[in-house]
Amino acid sequence: MQKLKLLHVGLIIPAILLANVTFVPMETAFEGIWLIDKPLGMTSFGVIRKMRKILGLKKIGHAGTLDPLATGLLIVCSGAYTKQIESLMGMPKTYTGSFYLGATTESYDLEHPPIVTNSNEINVSGTLMHETAKHFVGELWQTPPAHSAIKINGKRAYKTARKGDAPEVKPRLLKIDNFEIVSEELPEIAFKVSC
Repeated sequence: MQKLKLLHVGLIIPAILLANVTFVPMETAFEGIWLIDKPLGMTSFGVIRKMRKILGLKKIGHAGTLDPLATGLLIVCSGAYTKQIESLMGMPKTYTGSFYLGATTESYDLEHPPIVTNSNEINVSGTLMHETAKHFVGELWQTPPAHSAIKINGKRAYKTARKGDAPEVKPRLLKIDNFEIVSEELPEIAFKVSC
């Protein structure tokens, strides 16, 4: 069973001060912005469903989908704070990860085993990696992988791809503010990207 780590962003009131307080309905008591450490394998909506059940919340949503195979911060808003979702989605984000030179997967993520092509023949200098990373900064067009969470005609692309069909994923314009090589232990490269 997967456990959620919940952090409620808001006022923390010591229990001693609550002795003579009239409590508000559950829905209002848990209004706010939540920072959730989404576990591997759980969908973003799975987090919402679980929080809705545990906390008795009706009005709740997240500020951006994380792939089921991704871990990390999922921003969840409840109650009146759901009005903040759009502005939170537009804020700058930073992602960390790693890639393996000379290998790929069918889905471009951890869903399928790696296909190693030529990892023994990799001879790339640190200078070349850092210079190449600079080419990814700025505006560029990216075609998301077929196994992404992007909706096409109301259906997640990865669901279509898992059935063996090829979803028609269109290129998207994105802006990368910073792309940094964090460590180089060839053939694995760790990075940090802000957009």
